[in-house]
Amino acid sequence: MLEMFEKLINEHGSSVILKERLKLINDKYEALGEKLEISNNKNEFLQKENEQLKQHVAEIQGQLSATIPKGDNLPQEQKDILKLLFSQPLKTTQQIDL
Repeated sequence: MLEMFEKLINEHGSSVILKERLKLINDKYEALGEKLEISNNKNEFLQKENEQLKQHVAEIQGQLSATIPKGDNLPQEQKDILKLLFSQPLKTTQQIDL
């Protein structure tokens, strides 16, 4: 009879410890779930922001490429004038006889 009481007490003690451990594990699991949700939301926000920045960079590059002449498309006369201006010492517009 004492053995049965001892066994019952031991099993009850073990189940209480096991219950506490399971509660602790569940609490940690819930905390990790919340961290994961926060991380996923932050990741989604950063991906959207990254896409917007890529679009903005593409727009600016398009604007720049429209203003910068491509290749060698200046007439020869303009090229000669530019070469002459850059080969001489700096002059004011008044010193240049147009």
